[in-house]
Amino acid sequence: MGLWRVLEGMRAKGVRIFSIANVGRACEAAGVLNTQSIRNSTGKDFRAVIDTFAVEIGASTTHQAPVVQTPIEEAIASIADLDVRTRLRMMFAENKRNREEVSRLKEFFKRLRVGAAPAPDATMQLPDSERAAEVEVLAPGQSVNVDVTPLEKFLSQEYLGDLRWKIGDDGALYEGKDRLTPVGFVPALEKLMAMVKRK
Repeated sequence: MGLWRVLEGMRAKGVRIFSIANVGRACEAAGVLNTQSIRNSTGKDFRAVIDTFAVEIGASTTHQAPVVQTPIEEAIASIADLDVRTRLRMMFAENKRNREEVSRLKEFFKRLRVGAAPAPDATMQLPDSERAAEVEVLAPGQSVNVDVTPLEKFLSQEYLGDLRWKIGDDGALYEGKDRLTPVGFVPALEKLMAMVKRK
């Protein structure tokens, strides 16, 4: 991999900060990648390789500083094969990001209640002006232009499969035996998407 060769070259020169800007300049000089390709949303894998490499050699990046290793990280660090170590670290980093996303979605669905009363916690209350704006946005009959593509992706079998979620016979989303959404959530969401598409 060209990026890996650039990173090895930077290490050989004694570079200790593997920021996207530094790595991008080195990649451009070597004719491998441009900096924008690393920064873009499609450059996630490149950034993961840079992060993993920096951790491997005890260097730092702009968004990940060296940290104290956990037992599993120490076990991976003891593996002699650099390629195997790197792949394992990338796999664990991806797994961590997925778990964080699932946790956020779980928390959201736990709080989702059809017709629920406002939370008693004062920190959860919206100011009157914001509540009025919210009511205005959701007023019946108001035309709203919404891109439903993210919702369609969310309900796709591929996406739900990645999260290990499934749609129950009652129309709710489940993780194993745990119900994550109210009964009828999926068909209700599908009907709303169909209504938006018809407008």
